[in-house]
Amino acid sequence: MIEISNLNKTFNVDGNTVQAINNVSLKINDGDIYGIIGYSGAGKSTLLRCINKLEDVDSGSISINGTDITKLKNGKLRAEKKKIGMIFQHFNLLQQKTVFENIAFPLKINKYPKDKIKDRVLELLEYVDLVDKIDAYPSQLSGGQKQRVAIARAISTNPTILLSDEGTSALDPSTTQSILELLKQINNDLKITIVMVTHQMEVVKDICDKVAIVEKGQIVENGTVEQIFTSPKSKTANLFISSLQGDVQEDIIDTSDYDGKIVRLSFLGDSAKKPIVSDLVRKFDVDVNILSGNINKLQQSKVGHLIVELIGKDEEIQNSIDYLENTCKIVAEVI
Repeated sequence: MIEISNLNKTFNVDGNTVQAINNVSLKINDGDIYGIIGYSGAGKSTLLRCINKLEDVDSGSISINGTDITKLKNGKLRAEKKKIGMIFQHFNLLQQKTVFENIAFPLKINKYPKDKIKDRVLELLEYVDLVDKIDAYPSQLSGGQKQRVAIARAISTNPTILLSDEGTSALDPSTTQSILELLKQINNDLKITIVMVTHQMEVVKDICDKVAIVEKGQIVENGTVEQIFTSPKSKTANLFISSLQGDVQEDIIDTSDYDGKIVRLSFLGDSAKKPIVSDLVRKFDVDVNILSGNINKLQQSKVGHLIVELIGKDEEIQNSIDYLENTCKIVAEVI
């Protein structure tokens, strides 16, 4: 488990103190694929770099399986950092080294047995489907191939945690999907906990189990991906969800243009397949005007949103909302 408690980190920028991380606390369980999402400058990458001590913290603690790494130095710190792999947006490969040499590099640094390095590199290349590129240089690879090499290098020393700092944002959509599939495979096969910093809600939707929303150095919301999609509490979460193609256009709906009550419906899993609109019309004396809607497919389920206008007597409208929430288990929020 990664347990972050009351973490603070400041930078001095042109004589001014900038609070990059502001009293952040977070728990990431073993085996999670955990997303950290926020806009540029929110502090998400700084938070990630604190986890593997690429950045020193001002105060607070980061415990990995009970060991507070902020208190470690020298050999003990190096031993803990061996358990953490990292991939970057721009791959960070050694341009003058071959694919083989790039992957072998951390093995040599960590004094892996020399007679076993080649076998280990070949094993990793087979795992990321790049055996034929063993003697190639980074300049001869596509973006997706470079990231596969970077991933192979990151897991070469058998880490228990893999950190990804915008690891797919430099890739096209189809390549992004293939990298996400590889990361899911690593998580499943090798039982590695993955922490992903991203500004792409599509990435969170496709791969993450849980997510934290970061704004101005603080976590403004966190929970399972299903919880965040079904019932986002923060404005930032709503904006990210609305950024997905085809999502509900809540911001363009002016409630003053309608005589009925405007309700945002959020439904998860099997309830996304139910004919809720026809149910309401049959069971209650209300008319339903659909203003906007969508369904997003998550890893294990589907989350749907509808914005509707309910027209009728107040009592009937309230009865229909109660029915949706209590019987259908749908979140109904009056806008």
